[in-house]
Amino acid sequence: MKPQDVFRDLPPQAHWYRILTGGFLAAWFFSAAFLAWGWFEGGYFSGGLVLFFALGLAYGVIWGQTPRRYEISPKGMLIVLNGPFKFFIGFDNLQRISEGGWEDALAGAGLRFISSHENVLRVERKKGWDVIITPGDAGLFKAKLEQAREKWGQN
Repeated sequence: MKPQDVFRDLPPQAHWYRILTGGFLAAWFFSAAFLAWGWFEGGYFSGGLVLFFALGLAYGVIWGQTPRRYEISPKGMLIVLNGPFKFFIGFDNLQRISEGGWEDALAGAGLRFISSHENVLRVERKKGWDVIITPGDAGLFKAKLEQAREKWGQN
């Protein structure tokens, strides 16, 4: 596959998302400091330990599902997440892509790989849950995805 065969789009980073992740990270550091300096004593130590791991797990889940970029290749759509995580949707499993509203980004059934509540696209799959994404330019991304899907169908 040649680099020119891949279309890349970067998701927007919303302020609310930065505040959310920053808040979880700050709370995690504070709970780590409380544990390190022994400010949790007796029965409060186990509660502090639970808080430390719960906040760390919540931050890890949020960080791990955050999209770094969306790619359209000749075989399908790839969502590149933070760290080593990726999510691929092949054209053989893609049923339909439609534009959505902010309510699709925040509520309802489906997998969300979003960083904003604007430019929402709903990717309906034949098997599995729908996928909600927020590319930088939803109209261009949808057009490129449909174009690549048509080209895939001709092969």
